[in-house]
Amino acid sequence: MKYIKLLLLFLFIVASTAQIQARDLEEILQSGKLYVGFDETDIGTVNYTLAYEFASFMNLELVEVVVEWDKLFQQNGNRPKDLETNPEISYTPDAFQEVDIYCSTISPLLWRKKLFDFAETLLSAEMLVVRKDSKKIPSDIYQMKGMRIALMDGTSYITHLDVINAKIEGGIEMIKTVDAVASKQLLIDDKVDGIILDAEEALRFNKQNDKNFVLVFPINKVEKTVWAVEKGNELRQQVANFFRAIENNDFLDNLYELNYSESYSGFSENLTPHTPIQYYHRDLDEILDSKKLVVALRERDFVFHKNGAKQFMHILAEEFAEYLGVKMEYVLISDFNAYWQDKNGIITKDSLYTPEIFNYFDIASDIFASLDWRENKVDLIPIYESDYAVIAKPEKEIKSIKDLNYFTGVTSHNTMYEDLLREKKVTNLIYSSSNDMVSEVRKGHADYTVIFNAFMYPDLKSKISLGSLKVNWAARKDQPKLRKAIEQ
Repeated sequence: MKYIKLLLLFLFIVASTAQIQARDLEEILQSGKLYVGFDETDIGTVNYTLAYEFASFMNLELVEVVVEWDKLFQQNGNRPKDLETNPEISYTPDAFQEVDIYCSTISPLLWRKKLFDFAETLLSAEMLVVRKDSKKIPSDIYQMKGMRIALMDGTSYITHLDVINAKIEGGIEMIKTVDAVASKQLLIDDKVDGIILDAEEALRFNKQNDKNFVLVFPINKVEKTVWAVEKGNELRQQVANFFRAIENNDFLDNLYELNYSESYSGFSENLTPHTPIQYYHRDLDEILDSKKLVVALRERDFVFHKNGAKQFMHILAEEFAEYLGVKMEYVLISDFNAYWQDKNGIITKDSLYTPEIFNYFDIASDIFASLDWRENKVDLIPIYESDYAVIAKPEKEIKSIKDLNYFTGVTSHNTMYEDLLREKKVTNLIYSSSNDMVSEVRKGHADYTVIFNAFMYPDLKSKISLGSLKVNWAARKDQPKLRKAIEQ
């Protein structure tokens, strides 16, 4: 009798377990129901709305199941202490005894792949947030030097900001807080220059405060967050199909407008990692494997403009990425001289080294003239030919090189423009960034400048030519396969 009771108990446990295991896609479709797990904090969020829309996309009835976050990582109610570090640990978490899919904002950490498959959803990152009226709104990580930034203690925010602080050789003061609420209050009270928040929380915070803040840029690698599905479940591909569909119609933009007063497309453009933080050191094979080409651009005519018409070099880089069959991402270089600086921020023309910034992208699709000292540092890859021209307002009487010393010219340090003028013994010069030289002439701060692609400035007149040049892109010297692909 005791044996029979034990057998019946065993069969009951087996039967119960069989009923509550996560189901495969065919079983889900046949049932007409999708069991979706949420943490209590997910209710009412964008993820919550998207989960219901996904169920509708699948023609399924959504059944809400509130499952504690910890169950996503537990087996039989326990979480191994060495779960994150022990590569031998792998199991199906308790959560999948109750749900088909867990729809929360889940970071795709490598150790989590041992437990469940990642179904990619939306772009996210840790964002630097500042006041809109601040005088310290940095355009890149180097301008964060001297800022006081509040962030929640015990989070990855600190790790990622430490990386940036090391890269810029210090200068960021971290104000550690007990939680995000405390960080937000410090910024509201104008007691810090900025705070770090997750992207979704930053958007919500900004809307709640009448858009009085600015999401400046991410401090970490931008990735898509994920929903969790049981390993091998084809539901993962259905999630990919769903998000591909809503990114190509107005649903996602409308949802973000409703929740955050900002479209998803606009948000994702600002979120894309245009600040050179992530290290890249690879040739063509690795680029093709990653299906991503990272291109350096610079805010200037003919190269890149964030607003307005897309510029030539930007278009050409996109065409090259398409030719390779990969997606293009870009990082923005704030100053032309950054292309030639060593790791200490110093330019030494007669020294052989790879400029530090070239470790943070695959190719620089900017405008580079051929100079011996530059070619000692990087490979310059010819793109097209142009002419150097002296341009000025039409009324300026400039007919020869000798005339230049009777006028004030504007040029930029460490450029071919400066070298040309110095070679011609021109001395009456002022300096600005290469991005601003034409503006200085238009404003009347200078009489002329030397530029190529003079046709781009129809309000100014080309006075004399200082010779022809080859316009190049630039790559590291250990990328021969990439160079060959560009030359083809």
